Amino acid sequence: MLSHSACTKLCQRAAANIWHHPAQTFWHSSSHVLGEALEAVFGADLTIGPAIDDGFYYDCFLGDRTLGDADKDAINKKISEVRHGVSL
Repeated sequence: MLSHSACTKLCQRAAANIWHHPAQTFWHSSSHVLGEALEAVFGADLTIGPAIDDGFYYDCFLGDRTLGDADKDAINKKISEVRHGVSL
């Protein structure tokens, strides 16, 4: 278990990162939401999904399936549900 001072230092470091790198923080969080949507809708096995210099991405394994434009609506719907705390 972390001591109070160690926990405080971690929180301060995280807050400083958010303040100095808001886009990176947003993209990092967004990649988690996308990952959750891909798991829920397509049963994806997530691999890596980092924030990068100009956004984020998520690699995942879908077996023989590939995603295309026709899948965007289902992904966007699930992302909206995740963002608003809806569990379906």
